Amino acid sequence: MSGTVDENTLIWGEGLGDFIPIRNVTTLVAQIRTPEVRFATWLNKKLILGPKLSSARKQRVDQRPSLNSQVDRMF
Repeated sequence: MSGTVDENTLIWGEGLGDFIPIRNVTTLVAQIRTPEVRFATWLNKKLILGPKLSSARKQRVDQRPSLNSQVDRMF
């Protein structure tokens, strides 16, 4: 959980059969599109999620064996 509420956050309420994204509830969309919420979401993505995603991608590339080493091991 990132702690960020945006249009993709899943919610549930009485009468709903399953969780749905906030963007599907007209009365809530206006509340999460305020300048303050949009700025906080952008800030969170740039300062917290962005660096974590970059780090995870770098680790994934570093851990992936190269194609040449896989081919070399086959022969």
